[in-house]
Amino acid sequence: MPESAARPVILVNLPRDLGDGLFCAPALKKIADFADARGMEIITVGAKHRHGWAETMGGITLPFHDTAAAPLPPQTLARAVMGFNFDFYEHSFCDTYPSVPVYQPEKMEVVEKDTAQFGAGAVVGKKHIFDLLNDCLRDAGVLKAGEKLPLPAMPDALTSDAAVRAAQKKFGLEDGEKYAIFVPVCAANRPFKRWQIEKFAEVAGHYEAQGITPVIIGGPAEAEKQTCADLAARIGSRAKNICGQTSLGDIAALARGAQFTLGNDTGPTHIAAAGGTPVYTLYGYYNDPATWQSLTSGHTAKPLVGAKIQDIAALDAIAVIDAARSAAPRIAPAAQTPR
Repeated sequence: MPESAARPVILVNLPRDLGDGLFCAPALKKIADFADARGMEIITVGAKHRHGWAETMGGITLPFHDTAAAPLPPQTLARAVMGFNFDFYEHSFCDTYPSVPVYQPEKMEVVEKDTAQFGAGAVVGKKHIFDLLNDCLRDAGVLKAGEKLPLPAMPDALTSDAAVRAAQKKFGLEDGEKYAIFVPVCAANRPFKRWQIEKFAEVAGHYEAQGITPVIIGGPAEAEKQTCADLAARIGSRAKNICGQTSLGDIAALARGAQFTLGNDTGPTHIAAAGGTPVYTLYGYYNDPATWQSLTSGHTAKPLVGAKIQDIAALDAIAVIDAARSAAPRIAPAAQTPR
């Protein structure tokens, strides 16, 4: 294999959002394998937290250059033979490296909605983002004609029975305790993706009455902590609010042991779906499941869709979840043979 200083380079601009990163994880692994087989070097760029997500969700090690701290060295850029832009909302990567052939999923239509209801910059796609990623890699020659990427899935080590039990113990869930996960948060600048807190509370209360503990998950931002605290207060003393306390691995493991997950169209909900357990995600016109629905091999991710997310009734969500639970009762991993 050539020395690093002489090897051709593939540049990859990492996704900016957690859910997007999950969709891109199989593509990143495929590109890394493609580069390795041809004696090439892959270098990822973008914000440092995106790199951590990519390595965790892909289960691989990816070389990284922090372009926020320093530009790519000229000698590295001179070796770049192709690039991939996986930031679905920003397409200046092509302009930044004009000498490098850059491949990116087909640009999405950005719908300007400056109302308080929808916010600005809602993204309406023309086909599912995972199909766009497959097309992108085929165009670049990384995928052969007819070849497809594997569906997104969290690494087995993060969803093993041992990992599930460890996460349950970490957050105070008893052996055999039934619980469901609720993800009431989303990006602050995307209110069109946010279901009403009172509806989350109504659904959580319905299942709490059946002996299922509500577990509330969100990120470390203060706004998300406040949202989760509001939901916990509405549910009552049995709710476990662990907002801001979970790693990606914790989310994946807890979701695999849960009866189900109900959440907005946001990163932690997609992480839960990638563990292969029942997940119900809320969608409206401005985050169409035709573009953003979680994809799972067992079809365990179900969309709940309204003309707007806020139009979806809590009783309708309960009806869908109840019907699915009746058809396929959930068996907790702790009751299964460890894998």
